Amino acid sequence: MITFYTDPAPMVLALRGGQLDLVVQMSPQQARSFKNNSKYRVYTVPVSSHNMFGMRVDRDPFRDARVRRAVALTLNRPDILNRVLLGSGTIGDDSPFFPGFPSTDPSIQQRKQNLELAKALLRAAGQENLKFTITTHNQFDVPDYAAAVQAAGRQAGIDISLNVMTYDDYYSAVGGGDYNSTTPWLNAPATITEYGFRGVPNLYLTAAYMSNGVWNASKYANNEFDSQARAYLASADLASQRKATKKMAGLLLRDTPVITAYFLAFTGASSSRVRGYAADPISHIRVAKTSLA
Repeated sequence: MITFYTDPAPMVLALRGGQLDLVVQMSPQQARSFKNNSKYRVYTVPVSSHNMFGMRVDRDPFRDARVRRAVALTLNRPDILNRVLLGSGTIGDDSPFFPGFPSTDPSIQQRKQNLELAKALLRAAGQENLKFTITTHNQFDVPDYAAAVQAAGRQAGIDISLNVMTYDDYYSAVGGGDYNSTTPWLNAPATITEYGFRGVPNLYLTAAYMSNGVWNASKYANNEFDSQARAYLASADLASQRKATKKMAGLLLRDTPVITAYFLAFTGASSSRVRGYAADPISHIRVAKTSLA
């Protein structure tokens, strides 16, 4: 029997109470109580899923790329990964190029925290008193990540407020209006949106980064980036793909329409009675070889 829940917390409680044998997905914090306990099994798979922190490049205060880079430079990514995901994930570099993708060029420079440079960029941009709101929703690690960004910005004098909506409100049209022009996740000045697992970065590129992308929350529009994305999509060999991903990553580090601090690890748990189950990062429940002891 499969039971559906609207919130992960009751699922965790049901697993602990013996009402469920398997919870397909939960946060690392929720999984922590099942680790090192012989009554349960925990499944962890590094994946390309990530939380995309988009800043609208067509609205103040984010029109100036120096402001966007400054925000990115406040983040201590290893520390955020440890605090938000308990170390279960991979450091991100403000692009959709997951290190596990074969097409990701391994020589791409990793952005690191630099508070002094962040402050200097804000001074140069005339934004020493930068203040803005991040709009997001209450799903899994997203609110914790938003709070971590808020705390990081405070170190450079950035005042960040959080508007944490329900999942339904975040993804709904406002007032019954046109969806694309009113839904918060595509229209608020700064948003954090979760993107699910993909085996290649193609959908991320075409939907969220290219100028005409239907999910381009940052409103990023760069002809050179679009050209490199098309070159990547048309490439039939790994060397050509990596050449394009390196150029795109460089453009995104320069322009920083989006901050991606980390990639997630898909996490689930079961009772120890479950045998032969393999976690699937797109939440498919594959039970052809699964049994109960």
